[in-house]
Amino acid sequence: MGLRGVPTKEEVLAIALFKLALKGDDIVLDIGCGTGTVSLAVSNYVKKVVAIDRRREAIDVASAKIRGSENIELMEGEAKDLIPEIKSFNKAFVGGTGGLEDVLKLIRRCETIVVNAARIEVASQAVETMKDLRIFKEALIINVSKSYDLAGGIAFRSLNPVFMVVGGCL
Repeated sequence: MGLRGVPTKEEVLAIALFKLALKGDDIVLDIGCGTGTVSLAVSNYVKKVVAIDRRREAIDVASAKIRGSENIELMEGEAKDLIPEIKSFNKAFVGGTGGLEDVLKLIRRCETIVVNAARIEVASQAVETMKDLRIFKEALIINVSKSYDLAGGIAFRSLNPVFMVVGGCL
């Protein structure tokens, strides 16, 4: 695949979907869509997903993954430049963190915003920006461990923690 970063783990995705509280008439932005994993999962519950990534290779990978999903629109470019062109959206998942402060300012009127971050500095920036915008709801650290066989028994291996920052205007 060759993309920097990793797809959102299914356990983290489940929490993000719950926090987004998706409904059938939602139009959701997937900012920094990467492989399209989140877009594809979200598309099962909503009217439309607009998936944005600035990397051509990410758009190519996501395009192959979402093939056949008619309610996902892919856009290549900087989110801060593309968001003003999008007529309507009410929820957002932010997996890419380039230009995070500008992006949060552009989407601040969303009912729900979920930001996933691998680095604490990015999570802190999301919290502070959301607080400044008066849309901060909560921050989580998600730790997942997966089982593996060890000496005829089961042991657990921890995955890297993910920071999730939730905000929104309602």
